[in-house]
Amino acid sequence: MKNQQKTLTTLLSDINNPKAMEEFLNSFLSKTELNQLSKRLEVLTRLKSSESYEFIQKKLGVSSATISGLSKIQDTNIIKEALKLISIDKKATKIADSLRRYVPFL
Repeated sequence: MKNQQKTLTTLLSDINNPKAMEEFLNSFLSKTELNQLSKRLEVLTRLKSSESYEFIQKKLGVSSATISGLSKIQDTNIIKEALKLISIDKKATKIADSLRRYVPFL
């Protein structure tokens, strides 16, 4: 199992293009699996924003057990780094979208 995980980890880290990664994930994972992973990231983002378990449950349709489990890992260095990258990407996307209104060829 460790070799399989290492292979997957290496592959994912080698895909440096967001479009290629999206294509890979959409091909490799079922819609349900991809949705679950996406929701887990969203739960972590919302926990960081201090949203309540109840609010997160209602908004995302996840169990309190899922939220609790993710709450336990939210302060690890790798999760903090991942959330920082997500935040930077969201801000960059927002800025790019604003610029496109003024410079439509971007």
